[in-house]
Amino acid sequence: MKTVKLQLYSGFMTLLMAFIVGLFFYIFVRILSSIEPKYQIEKPPLTVEQYLADRPADMRYLYTTAQAVFREQLPPITTDNFAWAMSKWRTFEFKISSQYISDEIFEKVYLERFIEQGWQLTRSERSLYRLQDKQHNQVYITEVSSNTAQIWSIQFYSNYGNYYSDD
Repeated sequence: MKTVKLQLYSGFMTLLMAFIVGLFFYIFVRILSSIEPKYQIEKPPLTVEQYLADRPADMRYLYTTAQAVFREQLPPITTDNFAWAMSKWRTFEFKISSQYISDEIFEKVYLERFIEQGWQLTRSERSLYRLQDKQHNQVYITEVSSNTAQIWSIQFYSNYGNYYSDD
Protein backbone atom coordinates (compact mmCIF):
# COMPACT_ATOMS: atom_id res chain seq x y z
CA MET A 1 0.00 0.00 0.00
CA LYS A 2 2.88 2.33 0.82
CA THR A 3 4.44 1.72 -2.59
CA VAL A 4 1.21 2.66 -4.38
CA LYS A 5 0.97 5.91 -2.42
CA LEU A 6 4.63 6.59 -3.09
CA GLN A 7 4.17 5.97 -6.81
CA LEU A 8 1.12 8.27 -6.93
CA TYR A 9 3.03 10.93 -5.01
CA SER A 10 6.06 10.70 -7.34
CA GLY A 11 3.82 10.85 -10.43
CA PHE A 12 2.01 13.90 -9.07
CA MET A 13 5.33 15.61 -8.25
CA THR A 14 6.64 14.84 -11.76
CA LEU A 15 3.57 16.41 -13.35
CA LEU A 16 3.81 19.39 -11.00
CA MET A 17 7.47 19.95 -11.90
CA ALA A 18 6.69 19.68 -15.64
CA PHE A 19 3.88 22.22 -15.22
CA ILE A 20 6.17 24.62 -13.28
CA VAL A 21 8.95 24.33 -15.90
CA GLY A 22 6.42 24.87 -18.73
CA LEU A 23 4.95 27.87 -16.94
CA PHE A 24 8.44 29.30 -16.43
CA PHE A 25 9.26 28.99 -20.16
CA TYR A 26 5.89 30.47 -21.13
CA ILE A 27 6.43 33.52 -18.89
CA PHE A 28 10.04 33.83 -20.07
CA VAL A 29 9.01 33.88 -23.74
CA ARG A 30 6.20 36.38 -23.07
CA ILE A 31 8.64 38.72 -21.29
CA LEU A 32 11.19 38.46 -24.10
CA SER A 33 8.57 39.14 -26.76
CA SER A 34 7.34 42.25 -24.97
CA ILE A 35 10.80 43.83 -24.79
CA GLU A 36 11.39 46.17 -27.71
CA PRO A 37 14.86 47.00 -28.90
CA LYS A 38 16.15 50.37 -27.73
CA TYR A 39 17.32 51.33 -31.19
CA GLN A 40 15.42 50.54 -34.34
CA ILE A 41 17.04 51.17 -37.66
CA GLU A 42 14.94 53.64 -39.59
CA LYS A 43 15.40 53.14 -43.31
CA PRO A 44 13.92 55.65 -45.70
CA PRO A 45 11.51 54.02 -48.15
CA LEU A 46 12.96 53.13 -51.52
CA THR A 47 11.93 55.20 -54.48
CA VAL A 48 10.97 53.35 -57.64
CA GLU A 49 14.14 54.54 -59.36
CA GLN A 50 16.30 53.19 -56.51
CA TYR A 51 14.39 49.91 -56.59
CA LEU A 52 14.82 49.54 -60.35
CA ALA A 53 18.51 50.48 -60.27
CA ASP A 54 19.55 46.97 -59.22
CA ARG A 55 16.81 45.11 -61.10
CA PRO A 56 16.93 43.74 -64.65
CA ALA A 57 16.82 46.31 -67.44
CA ASP A 58 13.53 45.07 -68.86
CA MET A 59 11.74 46.11 -65.67
CA ARG A 60 13.03 49.66 -66.17
CA TYR A 61 11.90 49.43 -69.79
CA LEU A 62 8.35 48.51 -68.76
CA TYR A 63 8.27 51.34 -66.22
CA THR A 64 9.51 53.98 -68.67
CA THR A 65 7.01 52.75 -71.27
CA ALA A 66 4.19 53.15 -68.75
CA GLN A 67 5.45 56.65 -67.92
CA ALA A 68 5.55 57.60 -71.59
CA VAL A 69 2.09 56.24 -72.43
CA PHE A 70 0.10 57.01 -69.27
CA ARG A 71 1.93 60.18 -68.24
CA GLU A 72 -1.21 62.12 -67.24
CA GLN A 73 -3.07 59.32 -65.44
CA LEU A 74 -0.25 57.19 -64.02
CA PRO A 75 -1.06 56.63 -60.33
CA PRO A 76 1.65 56.86 -57.67
CA ILE A 77 3.86 53.84 -58.28
CA THR A 78 5.51 51.97 -55.42
CA THR A 79 7.74 48.93 -55.31
CA ASP A 80 4.61 46.83 -54.66
CA ASN A 81 3.57 47.33 -58.29
CA PHE A 82 6.50 45.20 -59.46
CA ALA A 83 6.85 41.44 -59.21
CA TRP A 84 9.45 39.08 -60.52
CA ALA A 85 10.70 35.55 -60.10
CA MET A 86 14.34 34.92 -60.85
CA SER A 87 14.75 33.48 -64.38
CA LYS A 88 10.99 33.20 -64.92
CA TRP A 89 8.90 36.34 -65.34
CA ARG A 90 8.79 40.02 -64.55
CA THR A 91 5.64 42.08 -64.26
CA PHE A 92 4.59 45.63 -63.64
CA GLU A 93 0.94 46.27 -62.86
CA PHE A 94 -1.17 49.27 -61.91
CA LYS A 95 -4.81 50.30 -61.96
CA ILE A 96 -6.54 53.47 -63.17
CA SER A 97 -10.11 54.46 -62.37
CA SER A 98 -12.49 54.51 -65.33
CA GLN A 99 -13.52 58.05 -64.44
CA TYR A 100 -10.20 59.10 -66.03
CA ILE A 101 -10.19 56.74 -69.02
CA SER A 102 -13.01 55.61 -71.26
CA ASP A 103 -12.91 53.26 -74.25
CA GLU A 104 -12.90 56.17 -76.69
CA ILE A 105 -10.14 58.05 -74.87
CA PHE A 106 -8.04 54.91 -74.62
CA GLU A 107 -8.33 54.16 -78.32
CA LYS A 108 -7.69 57.76 -79.41
CA VAL A 109 -4.91 58.72 -77.00
CA TYR A 110 -3.27 55.82 -75.22
CA LEU A 111 -3.45 53.23 -77.98
CA GLU A 112 -1.84 55.73 -80.36
CA ARG A 113 0.96 56.32 -77.85
CA PHE A 114 1.60 52.59 -77.61
CA ILE A 115 1.77 52.36 -81.41
CA GLU A 116 4.19 55.32 -81.51
CA GLN A 117 6.39 53.45 -79.01
CA GLY A 118 6.54 50.44 -81.35
CA TRP A 119 3.86 48.24 -79.79
CA GLN A 120 1.36 46.31 -81.93
CA LEU A 121 -2.24 45.52 -81.07
CA THR A 122 -2.81 41.75 -81.13
CA ARG A 123 -5.80 39.49 -80.60
CA SER A 124 -6.54 38.26 -77.09
CA GLU A 125 -9.36 36.42 -75.42
CA ARG A 126 -8.42 37.27 -71.86
CA SER A 127 -8.30 41.06 -72.12
CA LEU A 128 -9.82 44.01 -73.95
CA TYR A 129 -6.50 45.00 -75.45
CA ARG A 130 -3.26 43.10 -75.77
CA LEU A 131 -0.22 44.84 -77.11
CA GLN A 132 3.16 43.35 -77.94
CA ASP A 133 6.47 44.94 -78.82
CA LYS A 134 9.36 43.65 -80.96
CA GLN A 135 10.99 41.89 -77.97
CA HIS A 136 7.66 40.10 -77.32
CA ASN A 137 6.98 42.00 -74.10
CA GLN A 138 3.25 42.19 -73.58
CA VAL A 139 0.66 44.52 -72.09
CA TYR A 140 -2.77 43.26 -71.06
CA ILE A 141 -5.41 45.91 -70.52
CA THR A 142 -8.69 44.87 -68.96
CA GLU A 143 -11.62 46.71 -67.48
CA VAL A 144 -12.43 45.21 -64.09
CA SER A 145 -15.77 45.70 -62.37
CA SER A 146 -15.61 45.86 -58.61
CA ASN A 147 -18.42 46.52 -56.17
CA THR A 148 -17.94 50.27 -56.30
CA ALA A 149 -16.42 51.30 -59.62
CA GLN A 150 -14.96 50.34 -62.94
CA ILE A 151 -11.19 50.05 -62.93
CA TRP A 152 -8.74 49.67 -65.78
CA SER A 153 -6.07 47.11 -64.96
CA ILE A 154 -2.84 47.50 -66.92
CA GLN A 155 -0.37 44.61 -66.69
CA PHE A 156 3.04 44.72 -68.34
CA TYR A 157 4.79 41.36 -68.79
CA SER A 158 8.41 41.01 -69.71
CA ASN A 159 9.04 38.21 -72.18
CA TYR A 160 12.40 37.06 -70.80
CA GLY A 161 12.42 34.31 -73.42
CA ASN A 162 9.79 32.12 -71.80
CA TYR A 163 6.64 32.75 -73.78
CA TYR A 164 5.51 34.57 -76.88
CA SER A 165 1.76 34.27 -76.74
CA ASP A 166 -1.08 33.25 -74.48
CA ASP A 167 -3.61 32.45 -77.18
